Amino acid sequence: MKISQETRSTTFNLIEITLLIAPFEWWLPRKLYAKLNDVIMGIIYSPILLVTASLEVREARRIRWNRRRGEEDDDDVQEWEHAAEEVDFAIDDSWKQTVQDTTPNVTMDSCTLEVVQLKEQIRELTEMVRLLTEDKATKGTLYGGSSSTILERE
Repeated sequence: MKISQETRSTTFNLIEITLLIAPFEWWLPRKLYAKLNDVIMGIIYSPILLVTASLEVREARRIRWNRRRGEEDDDDVQEWEHAAEEVDFAIDDSWKQTVQDTTPNVTMDSCTLEVVQLKEQIRELTEMVRLLTEDKATKGTLYGGSSSTILERE
C-alpha cells in the first residue's frame, strides 16, 4: 500500500499533537519543551529523511551519468542500449545512406511532401519528352524525313 506525502505528514502531525503537545506543552518550561520537541521530531522524521536523501542521491547519480553521455537528464537507458555498447561492429556508409533514405520527413506536411514528389515526377517526365522529341527530330533529319508533327502538317 502506497502512502501519499499528505497522509504521512498528517500522521506525523497527529503523533505530534497526541504524544507531544497535549501531554507536555502546557506544563513543561518553554526551553525544555522546545528541546523535547526537537528530539522527538528528529526521531520521527529521520527515517523518512534518510530514505528521501538516498533516493535523491541515486537520482543525482543517474542524471550525472546521462549528462556524461550527452543525453537528457530524465533519459532512462533501455536494455538494447546496454547491448549496443557491448557489440562491436562498424556501420558502413551504405547502411547510413539506406537509413537516411528511408527516414520519413517529419518537418513537412504529408500533402506538401506529395506535391514536391509530383513536381519532381513532372520535371522528370518533361525531360524525358524533350529527349524523345529531340531524338525523333534527329532521326528524322538523318533519314531524310520531316521532323514536323501531324499538327504542323495540317
